[in-house]
Amino acid sequence: MQSEGFHPNEVTYSMLLKACAINRDIHKGTQIHDEILRVGLSGKHAVLDTALVDMYAKCGNLWKAQEVFDELIARDLISWAVLLAGYVHHGKGVEALERYKRMKVEGLSPNAFIYAVILKACGITREIYKGKHIHDEIISHQLLGSDIVLGTALIDMYSKCGLPNKAHGVLEELPFRNLVSWNSLIGGYAHLCEIDEAFHCFQQMQHEGIFPNEVTFISMLHACRHSGLENEGELVYVNMKTTYGIKPNLRHHIYMIDILSHAGHFEKAMAAIEEMQTSDYLPIWSSILGACLKLGNLRVGRLAFEHAISLDKSNAAAYSCMEKIYITAGMYEEAQKIRDMMANNMLF
Repeated sequence: MQSEGFHPNEVTYSMLLKACAINRDIHKGTQIHDEILRVGLSGKHAVLDTALVDMYAKCGNLWKAQEVFDELIARDLISWAVLLAGYVHHGKGVEALERYKRMKVEGLSPNAFIYAVILKACGITREIYKGKHIHDEIISHQLLGSDIVLGTALIDMYSKCGLPNKAHGVLEELPFRNLVSWNSLIGGYAHLCEIDEAFHCFQQMQHEGIFPNEVTFISMLHACRHSGLENEGELVYVNMKTTYGIKPNLRHHIYMIDILSHAGHFEKAMAAIEEMQTSDYLPIWSSILGACLKLGNLRVGRLAFEHAISLDKSNAAAYSCMEKIYITAGMYEEAQKIRDMMANNMLF
């Protein structure tokens, strides 16, 4: 384009920055920023300035995003939304809430999108009182209505703050629900191991014609694992594959292996590992090692230990677990060998 005598304008640069944000290409984005400064377009076009903030935020350089934002001559709701979303996307809930407070001091009133972003920040920080205050504001401004994104953000906030019943109440008030809103609620119940409520929502969701996805089953398996319901967990896992045609991902495999091994079904756990594309994942073998220590399975414990240290020979937890397995079995010489092996491997 430039070789043919055409020069980019603010629209062109904005589109290029958007592409950099999508691809997380901060190197190219920084080059474009330098060019924008060189041609004198910086600070003259709100869309372009906001695109710069967005690019840096999505690429993870929040410090630079904040610097560009602070240099803006005029900050509108769009630029604030981009900055706040950047902090929330990277788990910086406290920082997002601080900037939100500053936005209000500057006299700007949040819209539905900003409320949704700040509710996510409240979920990250577990700021339930702030979240409730935001909820009250949303009601007073009559913003909820049919806004599924805002409604889902409320459900997610209450779920993450440990109030799934409150989240359920919000869901019931929504004129329509989608998979994301149901997943947020099911995840909230699952996190608190309220397995009956999680299963009830799982069934009610499908009764409304909404079918589960990978995220739904991660929550269901989590609930089964932490409730000690190995039979239910295995049934969920099998149904996910056969009834719903969902191929297990890494997290599904980890939960299922964890459920089976801690229930003493080591052969099934090993069979589940064989289904995976690769077993070179330390948390799997760490989980099995923990189950072997709990249940006193020396044979599988040795196998899990060998895999664990082959992946990370300096993994202190694996050595400690194997040593305890040997001590429990009365094999003190073997336990000493593990201590010696750990001391040797930790030196290099």
